[in-house]
Amino acid sequence: MAAAHIFALFFFILNLPNLLHGLQFNFANFSSEPNLNRSGEAVYNDHKLFLTKNTVGVGLNNSVGRAVYPEKFHLWDSLTNTAADFDTNFSFTISMLSPPNGGDGIAFFIAANNSDALEPGLKEDVSD
Repeated sequence: MAAAHIFALFFFILNLPNLLHGLQFNFANFSSEPNLNRSGEAVYNDHKLFLTKNTVGVGLNNSVGRAVYPEKFHLWDSLTNTAADFDTNFSFTISMLSPPNGGDGIAFFIAANNSDALEPGLKEDVSD
């Protein structure tokens, strides 16, 4: 009986790193089409992810796109009943098609699963 308990404890200790491993993903470049759900005007082209229209001579005002990581992840630690920590790092390029006009912008966001993409700008009730 003691051998069974020792084996179970040994098996648990071996698998402990898998139980504690958090979600991690890295898009170091876009050499292939990324596993991202795109909406709005977001497109993948020429190893780049464009979130807005990028054609000279086309109305670019109010152009909006969204690229979302498709896997669910939890930001709540049920063991401590608190919000979980997370770190993020990213770099990007914002370039102008026709100077002196301004370039685009980018936002990092966290949203509920299956949320709809909203139009640009704040809504009347921004506290929800």
